[in-house]
Amino acid sequence: MSNDSQTMIRAFKTEQMAGLILDILKKTSAEVRRVDYFTGQLSSILAFEINPIWLGRNVSNGILIGNGYTSYSEERVPPDLRTLFDNAVEFLRQQRLIRNNPTQRSDDFIVLTDAGRDININSVFELDIQRDPVEIIAKYKDAVFLIETSKDGDIACGTCFLAENNIFITCKHNVENRDFKIYLDSSTPLDKTLFDIKYCDNYDIAVIKFNSPRYNQMLIGLPNLVLEHEDIAPGDRIITMGYPLIALRNPALLSDVPTFQNYTSCYMDQIKYLTFSNSVDGGSSGGPVLSLKGKTVGVISELTEQSEDSRGLIRGSIAYGHAVSIEYLLNDLQQTNE
Repeated sequence: MSNDSQTMIRAFKTEQMAGLILDILKKTSAEVRRVDYFTGQLSSILAFEINPIWLGRNVSNGILIGNGYTSYSEERVPPDLRTLFDNAVEFLRQQRLIRNNPTQRSDDFIVLTDAGRDININSVFELDIQRDPVEIIAKYKDAVFLIETSKDGDIACGTCFLAENNIFITCKHNVENRDFKIYLDSSTPLDKTLFDIKYCDNYDIAVIKFNSPRYNQMLIGLPNLVLEHEDIAPGDRIITMGYPLIALRNPALLSDVPTFQNYTSCYMDQIKYLTFSNSVDGGSSGGPVLSLKGKTVGVISELTEQSEDSRGLIRGSIAYGHAVSIEYLLNDLQQTNE
């Protein structure tokens, strides 16, 4: 973390401070330190690594820069930083990312657990952990949009979402051979003529991008969903977002937290689908399926009912939602960029 990050660190929430602590622990355990404090001592991490940045000192690895090679000595830690740091340490303990060092008697000495060593930390010190669905929905709801389509007087609606590199993702069946408008909000429809469209060959996904970079200004400030494959297991909760049709109601973004049932494949094309307890309906197609880590793992594509039994009777009214696995799109995008 650079020393011009005083403003950034003072805006940290508990999880970001926890991420910074983990980042320091990972780096110090792999480096030869120029200061002689114990690298797993929480009070030293606070005094030599974090407090200097908070106070605006030009310090690197516990050494004052521009003032000779003098170890940075502890100054008084502000109460608000102390509270934030202590909350972050407690968060790390609850997540089982750190534990007490068994060779030390004091709780001030900690080591990384296997999970702590393996966890990913992004550029703004967020951790790759499962989250409350409410938090994920709140973070990404402004990246999911209504898409209105028409052909020969037939009007329908679907869903699309904004992903990294300012691309919109939807289902191919929503837009192929149809006119469409993407609604950034209820009063800002963007016509099909503004976009270039790439139809994926073997599965039901379309990638839509502005045909002029200047239109990207309209997307400034909007969140981008992260496209990333993640192994999820039957019984795991997932998140669906989209604009399903509701009788006598204007389209509205609806979210749900269904249960992932299993990966299934269609006997016609052998495409891999995420199959989940139904929470979707017409209009949901093209919406994202997210894991509880906030990763977009699929694109909602269809709804199917339970099949007939041996007597030709439906065994009940159970229906399942299906989403194309994001793996296919990631492979296509990687090949395009190479």
